[in-house]
Amino acid sequence: MPAMLLLSMMRREAARNALAAVAQAIAVDVFPTRRKRSRPQHFRNGIAAVLDASSEVAFRPGLLATLFYATRERVRAELRYGVDEFRRAATPASKRERLLLVAVPSAAAGVALVIRARRTSDGFEPVESSEEQRPAVVLAE
Repeated sequence: MPAMLLLSMMRREAARNALAAVAQAIAVDVFPTRRKRSRPQHFRNGIAAVLDASSEVAFRPGLLATLFYATRERVRAELRYGVDEFRRAATPASKRERLLLVAVPSAAAGVALVIRARRTSDGFEPVESSEEQRPAVVLAE
């Protein structure tokens, strides 16, 4: 029985080390940096940071142990860095791109509304209501 517990602990440790190795292989930067990176590089750094943080937390014997390791400062800092890298990957690089990201859909919606208004005669679609179209409610006795 003690040998099985030892093997179980060794497997968990090996799995945590494997996650950490995968995270290190994916990362563009070995250490967190604020240097200018491309969007795919920010995304890779974010994935690597989340994998590295999960290597500290995952494969613990119970929920309390998992929560204990999740509250450690190193793990929380790594998760914050990973989320920040995902945010940087999702945010356009220049102010012009950010402006276009907002302006183009707004302009397209405005053009679509103008086209729709011109297609209808009065600027709105008439709604016809008649008594014949309403379904009759019949109570069965």
